[in-house]
Amino acid sequence: EYGHAKDDDELMQVNLSYVSAVSNNRPLSYCLYPGSIHDTSEVNHTIKQFERYNYKNIGFIFDRGYYSDNLLKKLYNDGYFFIFMLKDNYDFVDKLIKSNRIRLIEQFDCYIGEYKVSGITNKINLSNNSSKPIYCYVHIYYDSYRAVNDKNILLSNIEILEKQLDELYENDKTLTKDKLSRFEKYFKLKYNPLGYLISYEKDLKKIKALNDKLGFFALMSRKEMKADEVLAIYKQRDSIEKLFRALKSSLNFDHPGVHTKQALEAKVFLTFLASIIRNEIFISRRKLSDQDKKNYTVPIIIKQLNAIEASLNSNNIYTRRYALTAKQKKLLSLFNIKEKDIDNIINEFNSNT
Repeated sequence: EYGHAKDDDELMQVNLSYVSAVSNNRPLSYCLYPGSIHDTSEVNHTIKQFERYNYKNIGFIFDRGYYSDNLLKKLYNDGYFFIFMLKDNYDFVDKLIKSNRIRLIEQFDCYIGEYKVSGITNKINLSNNSSKPIYCYVHIYYDSYRAVNDKNILLSNIEILEKQLDELYENDKTLTKDKLSRFEKYFKLKYNPLGYLISYEKDLKKIKALNDKLGFFALMSRKEMKADEVLAIYKQRDSIEKLFRALKSSLNFDHPGVHTKQALEAKVFLTFLASIIRNEIFISRRKLSDQDKKNYTVPIIIKQLNAIEASLNSNNIYTRRYALTAKQKKLLSLFNIKEKDIDNIINEFNSNT
């Protein structure tokens, strides 16, 4: 269905959600849903999946854009662990940044060396109902390197927009508010009674407010945890992003190449099985890749194992085409597979045909 495709809004798309284990990144479940359904709406369906599969100790790690009062209450009341990345325009986040700003910038007692940021934890009640409090822990962080980089980007954006505004005003004296909405974030725009722009200047108050937030970000957890612990868990979300990169690159799922819903569902299911196998190969290969990373990548391993074939001879019997190489034997040993196991599979196939 048509949705909010990143590359081309005129293309139909499908949405695909994956759930993986934190300990080993093993894919646990997936869900295919129409492209018109927003990701946040799919969370409730994912929760129902957990209940149906009887999964335990389930937690959620959410990027910006997922947080909402309804989702928070749902997860909180159902007892799920969660970590949200929060936007800094939420009132409670803005207040916490302002109240902790100096302390975080000075970093004397809250520096997290492993991640080169400073962090502070605050317990807050997010419920408007005093009889049913929702206590969560908001962790405010400051990254000085990110602050410098973001400031350069901010100043560069303002400079570009100012040049664009100068050019527009010079060539068109009938500029109205609806044409200039993208400039309101950084500039004070003054209009005459007819609604035409007559003057403009940088809005230093707004720019300062934006500058004061640079380098800050916020995470929220259900459990009481230290700021460094929450940040470490949040960074594990990279595993699911790597999984999707593997789906698109190694498993060629960036272009489904199907024409019917039934074919799409079948391909998604087979891709899910393939992602489990690929992950098992990735985990098992570590014993060898620690010594030789170049020759024991997942694609090379798959290529080596894919070369093990059986062909039909003149007697209408399948036989293994070649003897196993030393490298193939070593790879099969990672999965407790011996050469005789390959022959047994071929013999069993022959007896059933």
